[in-house]
Amino acid sequence: MSDIPPFHSDAPFPTQRTVWLRTFVPFQLLRFLQLNVRMIRMVLKAHH
Repeated sequence: MSDIPPFHSDAPFPTQRTVWLRTFVPFQLLRFLQLNVRMIRMVLKAHH
């Protein structure tokens, strides 16, 4: 059991830019709106 490395040792660290984008509220709002528009379009296409 001790021969198995922990999972987190293989995980890459996020870059500074990635961390910044994840915590930047205007960017998150834009991504949220894009996702909602995409879902609405899918639902509207499915109702034909």
